[in-house]
Amino acid sequence: MAIKNPIEEPIGAKVKGICGLTGMIGFNRIGKFATGSENNAAGIYRIKPGRRSNTNVKMNFYTQWKERTVNQIAAATTFKNGMTAWSALTEEEKEGYNERAIKYKIEGVNLFIREWMRSH
Repeated sequence: MAIKNPIEEPIGAKVKGICGLTGMIGFNRIGKFATGSENNAAGIYRIKPGRRSNTNVKMNFYTQWKERTVNQIAAATTFKNGMTAWSALTEEEKEGYNERAIKYKIEGVNLFIREWMRSH
């Protein structure tokens, strides 16, 4: 829903207009006041770029998803172990991976992690 009421204009948009900041303030979150009273403009805002100008858009509230599945935890642990193994390699071994990775147009560390994840 686009903002139509000037009261609902996010603070970051006003600062952006006053200071002339371009992309530094593009995502704002306005919540409850410290006193506990609700703000009519409470919400999460983002700046939607347009052809001629940008529009402030109020997004729906959401809660971050923090729970991780067993497979995600296992994959993260495998990745962490792979990065530890990469840092334990000698410079000659790392250079060997870098030379092999040129064929795939990637970095040597990415090739190493790809092989590590497939093998573990």
